Amino acid sequence: QNVIRRGSLLYLITHYCITSVRSAMKSTIYSMVLISALGKYSNSQSFDVGESLNSFGLSLLGETIKQTDSSLNVALSTYTVWALMTVISEGSRENTARQLKTTLGLPSDKNLLRNNFKNMTEIIRAKSDGVDLELNTAIFTNGDFDLKTGFKNISKQYYNVSVNPVNFRKPINAAEVINKYVARATGNRISTFIEPADVKYAQVFLASILYFKGRWNKPFNKNATNLDSFYDEKNNKIGEVEMMYQMGSFPYSRMENLNSNVVE
Repeated sequence: QNVIRRGSLLYLITHYCITSVRSAMKSTIYSMVLISALGKYSNSQSFDVGESLNSFGLSLLGETIKQTDSSLNVALSTYTVWALMTVISEGSRENTARQLKTTLGLPSDKNLLRNNFKNMTEIIRAKSDGVDLELNTAIFTNGDFDLKTGFKNISKQYYNVSVNPVNFRKPINAAEVINKYVARATGNRISTFIEPADVKYAQVFLASILYFKGRWNKPFNKNATNLDSFYDEKNNKIGEVEMMYQMGSFPYSRMENLNSNVVE
């Protein structure tokens, strides 16, 4: 998963590249990633999308931290990972389906999942004062890899996923198609998302892009922005960047288990 930041804009891009459908799924997840959480949402007492998403996100964050060098910074976007894997679960069967259901916290009732997911994404996409948020999800399939019509219809109707045929045997052309999709979804702010080598052996490529732009709850004074030194985790100066400054009272907490400080 990629996090690409341009000024006050934030793009969270998750992609999975499936190279074989007969062996265990081989996925490439690019990170770093940004943590996101969705509050409780449900139109049924038997399934809460927000609760499943947050539970999965906390577990994913915990496992990621365990396997990451302690000197590195970790941020994680749970929504795009969870959403893509939920779409994948619609096309899975038997043991794979059971594992995804357990890991993602999905209900046994597919219609319940689909309707809740659709309603949740409609709420996320709804226009809000001071906040712009857009979601784009697509599946790119090799020419000789035929997705079942039922899966394609469900992906479009409930998950708003577009299915696009490409020729991965021509990786340069395939990468160009995917990069153009990402460019359109990001207003041409990201023109090169993947390289041909990333899809050389692909059968299916799934991409999810989240665009967010919002106002600060307590805006910074632009005139207080100054150029200042930027340091890495070992306190080595690695450059100079523009820093925003603000003084005030903010909720603060120390998370010892993550060796982190949190400011709201």
